[in-house]
Amino acid sequence: MAIERRRSKTPLSVWLAAATAGCLAGGAGWISGAGGMGAAVLAVIGAMATLAGSVLATRGTNGGRSPALTRMMGPNQVRALLDQAPLRIVLKDTAGRYVFLNRSAEAWFGIGTDTALGKHPSEVFPRELAKLYDAADRLVLETDQPQQTQIAHPRGDRVFHSSVMKYPIHADDGAIVGIGAIGTDVTGRFDAERALLDAKEAAERANHLKSAFLAAMSHELRTPLNAIIGFSDLIDMELYGPVGDPRYREYVRDVGASGRHLLGIVNDILDLARIEAGREALNEETIDLEEVIDNVMRTMQVHADRGGVDLRLRVVRALPHLYCDARRVRQILFNLVSNAVKFTPSGGLVTVAARVVGDLEIEVRDTGVGIPAHEIPALFEPFNRVINHLTRGAEGAGLGLALTQRFVQMHGGSISVSSAPGTGTVVTVRLPAARLVEHADAGMPG
Repeated sequence: MAIERRRSKTPLSVWLAAATAGCLAGGAGWISGAGGMGAAVLAVIGAMATLAGSVLATRGTNGGRSPALTRMMGPNQVRALLDQAPLRIVLKDTAGRYVFLNRSAEAWFGIGTDTALGKHPSEVFPRELAKLYDAADRLVLETDQPQQTQIAHPRGDRVFHSSVMKYPIHADDGAIVGIGAIGTDVTGRFDAERALLDAKEAAERANHLKSAFLAAMSHELRTPLNAIIGFSDLIDMELYGPVGDPRYREYVRDVGASGRHLLGIVNDILDLARIEAGREALNEETIDLEEVIDNVMRTMQVHADRGGVDLRLRVVRALPHLYCDARRVRQILFNLVSNAVKFTPSGGLVTVAARVVGDLEIEVRDTGVGIPAHEIPALFEPFNRVINHLTRGAEGAGLGLALTQRFVQMHGGSISVSSAPGTGTVVTVRLPAARLVEHADAGMPG
C-alpha cells in the first residue's frame, strides 16, 4: 500500500525557529558557532517540527484543533516529547557529530547530551565501537537509504545488543543534512536466542557422546555374549560327552536363550547408534519380497503357536520384487509381526497383508490390546515402551519400532499406526513405487 506524504501547512521557517529554542536549550551557543552544522541541526529539528505540525492538525471531537495537543506540541515541549519516547533517538550531522540524544539514548550510552554534543563517536566511545557507529553512518550517507544494523555495546562486564535503524534526514531541497537513528534494546532476545543455540549444541554433543558410548559398549558386550552363546550350544549338544543330570541341559538352554535375547538388544542398540551418528548405509539389492515375507512368517509361526495366536498371510496377487536392503526389510517385517504376536492374547488373530497401490503397502493387523491414540507418537521413541496393565509383562527394550521407523525412512518410505484400546492395532508401511522391480529385472529399478 502506497503511503502519501503530506507536509504541514505551517511554514517550515516558523517551526525551525520555534522548535530549536526548546529542543536544544543550552546548546544555542554551540549551534551558532558550528558553521554548517548549525544548519543541519535546524533542518533536523525542523523535520521533527513538521511532524508536530501534522499532529497539531488533528481534529478534536468538536471539529477544531485539540487544545491539549496544541499545548503538548508547543516549542518548549518538543524535547520533552522525545525524552519520553521508550526508544533511543539520536541525531547527527553529516560529519557524524552528535546533535541530539534523548534521555533513553543518554541512559543507554551512559553519557549526557552535553558530553556528546558536537563530538564524533571516536571522541566518546572505544575505538572498535566507534568504528561500527561510523561505518553505519557512512552507509546511510552513501546509499541515501535507511539502514538496519545490530550493534554490540560493551558495558562493564556485560555486552548489550541494540537494533538500530539509521536514516538520512533531508532539507527542503532534498540534500542530506543529517543522520537520524532510532534504537531499541534487543539484549533479552539476543540472550534467549544464544541460550537456545547453546542448549541445542549441548544436546547434540550429548547425543553424539551417547551414541559413541552405546556403540563402544555394544561392541564390548557382543564379544563375551557370542562366547556365552557358543559355549552353551556346545554343552547342550554334549559335543565332548554327557553333562549328567538332565537339568543341566535345561539350564544351559536357558543360558543360551538369555544370551541370544541380550545379544538382540545389543545389536539393536548398535544399529540405532550407527543411524543416529549417520554411519548406517543401505546395502541394496533386488529381492523376492514374497520369499522374505514367507520366511518371516515361518519363523514367527512358532511364537504364534506357543501363544495361541492365529497368524495369517493375505496376498491378493503376486508381488513384484523389491530393490532394498534385504536384511533391513526382513528386520522391519520381523519387528512388526513380532510386536503383533507379543501383544495379542491367546485366541487372537494377526494378519499380514501386502499389496501394490501405486506404492508398496505392507500391513500388519492384530486383535490385541490396542494403544491409546495419545500414546502412539511415543511408540517410535527409542527405549520408550507403552506400558499398561495389559502390556506390563511383555519383554523388550523399546527399540523395535524406533528402528523399524528409521529403516523405513532410510528406504524413502513411511510408517503409520492406527489403534485404540481393546480394538487391536494396524501398522502400515509404505515403500515408494520406485523401489518395485518387475520379475524379469535383476538389477535396480530404472
